Amino acid sequence: MSPASVRRKKGKSVAPRSAPSLPATGRVVQPSAAPSEVTTETVAQSPDLPTPDHDRVLLGEIGGAQGLQGELRIRSYTEEPGDIVNYGPLEDETGARHIALASLRATPKGIIARIDGVTTREAAEALTGTKLYVPRSRLPARKEEEWYHSDLIGLAAVAPDGTPLGTVAAILNFGAGDLIEVTSPAGGASLLVPFTSDTVPEVDIEAGRLVLVPPEMVE
Repeated sequence: MSPASVRRKKGKSVAPRSAPSLPATGRVVQPSAAPSEVTTETVAQSPDLPTPDHDRVLLGEIGGAQGLQGELRIRSYTEEPGDIVNYGPLEDETGARHIALASLRATPKGIIARIDGVTTREAAEALTGTKLYVPRSRLPARKEEEWYHSDLIGLAAVAPDGTPLGTVAAILNFGAGDLIEVTSPAGGASLLVPFTSDTVPEVDIEAGRLVLVPPEMVE
């Protein structure tokens, strides 16, 4: 698997795999790294849910400037962090700016990169927080029972009887498997549900929804 995707247990979500024409890449993982002791009660409601963009996939984010020569820290969401460079020029959130990674190196603190045209710390700082996307057309087709994170985030979550439960805000993994985070329009704590075929029996991307069965209802 490669950029952020998941596969349910008996199905879960996965990160995009490398395209055949690109060097070997890994899978993309979900943007935020969650603390190891987060529980359903401690996960706050996600503030602004992104509008799903099914034509592009999020591969990473610029974390900030590194040093004085224009280098930047990159949060990569590919399975192997350095594989983000294998997808060709990236795009910002608007799609108006193309960002080419001129060089990239791994350090104990993460990925450090140079971007074409960025040569000063000030120019690098101006890019802090920029999300890095790639057109979906560069990625291979996902396998059966696999979904990119970007396909799932923003879907409506409904109970088996059609009762609205909220919106998928994130796909998380604290080490024991993928979890769907669902936020309610009423606010309050998020609902975390394992991404399995028992608890998420139906994913309908075209209809913009998934069916969710809370764990306490699973026999």
